[in-house]
Amino acid sequence: MEETAQMTTKEHAAAIRQAYKAKGWTARDISVRIHLYSMGSSIYVVIKNPDVPFKVVEDIANGAESIRRCEYSGEILSGGNRYVHVNYSSEARATIHANYAGVLTDAARALGANPNDNSLHEIGDTGFLLGKGTNGYGFSLWKDSHIQAANEAIHLATTLHTRLQSVAK
Repeated sequence: MEETAQMTTKEHAAAIRQAYKAKGWTARDISVRIHLYSMGSSIYVVIKNPDVPFKVVEDIANGAESIRRCEYSGEILSGGNRYVHVNYSSEARATIHANYAGVLTDAARALGANPNDNSLHEIGDTGFLLGKGTNGYGFSLWKDSHIQAANEAIHLATTLHTRLQSVAK
């Protein structure tokens, strides 16, 4: 995406859409919307098709983000900031959860079979591991190190999905 400091939020959104179109994705796969407000703006990218790689979508969209910070404290300055938000639609998220429910439930059952078991358990054949969360509550997703914690194992499905997409490249 060609970037110019003088581009408006609307022009950035159009450039993002064009970059997605060049990858073969349509409005059925990804939605790009803008919200303009006093002293700033946001671009909201919603992935409707869970097969579209999250990281690629995010990398393209993040090129339009512009946040001004104080050079001394690093605090975000008021006015003129453009934020970018990338998420899955609720329908895509439901599909992802359905795809991983079985392996996450199996790993959670294995983990809960012995209350004194603090080991990591394989999540199917994904190469990822499930462990107990902080102080034994909830669950945590692992690969080479800790990735994320959640109250329910199924809440790790989206992160597992996006990590597996990155590995599959």
